[in-house]
Amino acid sequence: MGRLSNVSSGWLAAMACVVILTGVCGPGAGSVRAAGTPQYLGEFCWSANGGLDMVRLGITHLGDTHFLVTGTVVETSGTVNVVNGNMEIVNGEILMHITSSCIAPKDNATYSGTVVLDINTLNGYVEGVGIYADRTSGQTGTSYDGTQTLTFTTCN
Repeated sequence: MGRLSNVSSGWLAAMACVVILTGVCGPGAGSVRAAGTPQYLGEFCWSANGGLDMVRLGITHLGDTHFLVTGTVVETSGTVNVVNGNMEIVNGEILMHITSSCIAPKDNATYSGTVVLDINTLNGYVEGVGIYADRTSGQTGTSYDGTQTLTFTTCN
């Protein structure tokens, strides 16, 4: 009997959470939309300047104006950065927040940046900051990496 009451109270607590989170009752009723099935839109690429060679992102539409991005950024040095982030359509522009990390022969680095793209041409720019650690010297620091122009191109 004790086990059944524990299961029942757990189930009731879970259902109460679902009711509260989905806004079935109370002042937030109807404010949560049903989730659709995410749709992978494909791979999109941009050539870049300022030390970057190619930005290659797989984009998944999550619903409404929300997107998930994953992929790589290749530096002109050949270093490959693994990227993830989110993308939103805001006021006729595509805004992305991306983070990336890499391990190069000499150092380890992470990057956090904002991408702004024209919704019609998909051209734009990326700007952000990096955090790095030089394994040889032990030196660490931050860097402002400036603004790099992104030009939409075919993926090779």
